[in-house]
Amino acid sequence: MNRRDFFKLLGIGGAATLTGCSSQAPEKLIPYLIPIDKIVPGHATWYATVCRECPAGCGMLVKTLEGRAVKVEGNPDHPVNNGRLCARGQAALQGLYNPDRIRQPLLKDTSGRFKPVSWDEAKRWLMSRLEELRGRRDAIVWLTPHLTGALDDLIDRWLRTFGSTRRLRYEPFAYEAIKAANRLVFGLDAIPAYDLQSSRLILSFGSDFLETWISPVMYTRQFAAMRAYEDGRIGRFIFVGPRRSLTAANADRWVSVVPGSEGVMAAGMVRVIITEGLGRGVPKGEIERIRSLVDRYTPAVVSQATGVTPEDLEGLARAFAEADPGLALSGGSAEGSRHATATVVAVTLLNYVTGAIGRTVRFGPLSGLGRLSSHHELIALIRAINGGEISALFFSEVNPMFSLPRPAGFEQALAKVPLVVSCSSFMDETTAKATLILPTHTPLESWGDDEPWEGLHGLMQPAMEPVLDTRSLGDLLLSLTKHSGGSQAETFTEESFYELLRTRWRELHRQARAETDFETFWSNALQRGGVFQDVRPRPVSVNLRALSEALHPLEAFHPADQLIFLPYPSINHFDGRGANRPWLQEL
Repeated sequence: MNRRDFFKLLGIGGAATLTGCSSQAPEKLIPYLIPIDKIVPGHATWYATVCRECPAGCGMLVKTLEGRAVKVEGNPDHPVNNGRLCARGQAALQGLYNPDRIRQPLLKDTSGRFKPVSWDEAKRWLMSRLEELRGRRDAIVWLTPHLTGALDDLIDRWLRTFGSTRRLRYEPFAYEAIKAANRLVFGLDAIPAYDLQSSRLILSFGSDFLETWISPVMYTRQFAAMRAYEDGRIGRFIFVGPRRSLTAANADRWVSVVPGSEGVMAAGMVRVIITEGLGRGVPKGEIERIRSLVDRYTPAVVSQATGVTPEDLEGLARAFAEADPGLALSGGSAEGSRHATATVVAVTLLNYVTGAIGRTVRFGPLSGLGRLSSHHELIALIRAINGGEISALFFSEVNPMFSLPRPAGFEQALAKVPLVVSCSSFMDETTAKATLILPTHTPLESWGDDEPWEGLHGLMQPAMEPVLDTRSLGDLLLSLTKHSGGSQAETFTEESFYELLRTRWRELHRQARAETDFETFWSNALQRGGVFQDVRPRPVSVNLRALSEALHPLEAFHPADQLIFLPYPSINHFDGRGANRPWLQEL
């Protein structure tokens, strides 16, 4: 090939002109010398969608040129990230074009090697195996990452057609201590909304909210607003934890403590605030009860456990009590100890006695991460497999063999499942153990929706046609149902996942009482990236009777006299899912 032909094929040249967010159908990859009528070479088309590189659910804009996605940016209309996007989101393109993607269905033969098969062959083989399991209650289980919306509902419906309700929404970081603490203190098994922007003083007990915690792009934006100079003052930030993370490095002060002692320090600060009468909004009848709960955490006791001087402890407690409002956060390294729930309870109590509950800590809108399965549920699944209760295991875009500790025994249990099906894009450790691999589209090729917080309905649309011979997971499930025939097929009237998604959004249109017709509502949602509604916070009350037992594990804390292993998530690779993105490897 000569130089002239090379440049003809690449079509180098042209300007990138913005045409606004588009709701038109994505075009196939097209030759540059044979343009489509409605595509102007060199003029970009943008599609609004949702980033799926982590569970935060940020809004994303995808820039396409001649039918090819070439750049992604944050969606300024999306309330989660307001136009910002982290490095993992920017690297989403490398998941789309990654040469290591699985290109077609693979079936493992008797020798243990994968051989390519057609989609029709793969579906016939799978349905013949599934028909043998029909009627065996809960014999089929499905592991997915954090999912919400239409696909989440479809997977549950599909499982029910085979008599199963076993479904785990698995994420290595499930924030179980936060959910458990709120269940004990307020009776709500949920993750609340934290308002960093309105806080005058943020006190983080190990929570790396600028890196990986819950919704880092949203919290980074709020943190920047909190730190802006306004009315002659600026918000302050103090980090309490054993590791000087990126978040700790951005604090006004980093208070180094013994690993696992964060809860003891929070309880000691509550004691100082109650003893000196610095509490705010606490009913008089509760003050003595709270005093009795934290009375043993004197400055001397806390100093011995944490390494923080009594004077420092008292000074921090007074500063936090004077901030109006303040915000105490707990997570990250503090959630990795044996008494993680007690630590979060102590931090929650610190927020309560300073009047932060309902102001900077609001139970509405709630995070969608509150629906994640617990580690205990995953261990229960492993026991069920070892007990012979599971005949088929499906999983999509999760890798528990990598993220679970080896002593959990997941690898040994997986080998006992007769049928293992992977609906994933890459050959990771768990997918390699599957019997059948049905490769699915990446998020940039898929329809879907996502609800990261109550009231925030993000809409996903394909920015381009599929690069490889893959399928949408939603369309795959509907197709398998049609193959099965009978009454099961009749329960799914939709011909495609796109149709099912629109049916779900028709209900959202009705609930929103929109003034426009559905087609206008749908088109506006596509261009804006979703529909975003305000949700009023729920009123909560403290269950003081449960606090005594909840805080009890802190009493047994003693500093270790040996080295402590302190794992933490990667700002670039999160739980490891971003390790195959070259851009992230370079950071």
